[in-house]
Amino acid sequence: MSISEMDAAYERRRLKMVIEEIERQLEKRQAEVERFRRNVVDANRTMWEEGARQIFNLDDAIKTIQYLDVLGHEKIKQNIILNYVRKLLKLQESAYFGR
Repeated sequence: MSISEMDAAYERRRLKMVIEEIERQLEKRQAEVERFRRNVVDANRTMWEEGARQIFNLDDAIKTIQYLDVLGHEKIKQNIILNYVRKLLKLQESAYFGR
């Protein structure tokens, strides 16, 4: 079963549109991954520079836990975006992957 020339042209246009959208999304998400990576590095640096080396009171413990929470949330966000980037890369290899 062969497809008509009109159907083939439509499919080529659709495929080109899909690939362009994949590339836009990939660029956007890779920038987000980099931003989250910088946030994690900054949070680590801040915790190292401003955090308590030893916990002597409740305030030190609370401050340290807050830094650790920020780090954990940033890592979770980064991992979610990384998974999305992996899926986009698969789609980029074969745009029919998600169809």
